[in-house]
Amino acid sequence: MQRYASALILSTILLVSACGSDAPTQVKPLATIEMDQLLSTLQRIPDRPGPNPTATFEIPHQQLNQPAPIVVQEELITAVAALPNVLLWESPNFLPGAISWILGESLNTDEKGDLTAGSEFGHQHRNEVGSMHLNLPAAASQIVLEKGWAVLHPLSAVIHGSRAVDYLLVYAPRDNEDLKIVWLIVQASYAFARGEL
Repeated sequence: MQRYASALILSTILLVSACGSDAPTQVKPLATIEMDQLLSTLQRIPDRPGPNPTATFEIPHQQLNQPAPIVVQEELITAVAALPNVLLWESPNFLPGAISWILGESLNTDEKGDLTAGSEFGHQHRNEVGSMHLNLPAAASQIVLEKGWAVLHPLSAVIHGSRAVDYLLVYAPRDNEDLKIVWLIVQASYAFARGEL
């Protein structure tokens, strides 16, 4: 069974599941940052405004409140799908409805066609919340954590065997201002997966 889909199909799924069959929403493309400018741009992000959302500290690790509006989630998933060599995959390994982000060369499946561990560089959770898990090198994750945009996954050190790489729960973007920062964080994870950060 083919599990990956285009951004258009996923956008339609997100919108229809949240809004019914109303008129389609126009999605604005998000600007990308040059790979060599990612870390310096990340160092200048502001503190996340307002209180942190509630998150669980057990498995499944998830954000429980302060969801992203569907249109904001759609903008993010469309931008991720537009990154070179990225596949979107409905993941059976995480919370229902999670969409895995995979570099094409990292795609590995088992005999049933399900994704295997290590294939993705991140995933976005179901549309009720819109938070995400992703990997970042320690230099980048320290900034993101200190500025309040994410929390460490409780098993991060176990997943990676050290703190040289962190596995983070990045909070759902509540509006377009949050989305600009979250998109920058996602691009950093993508660059890291490609060996460019």
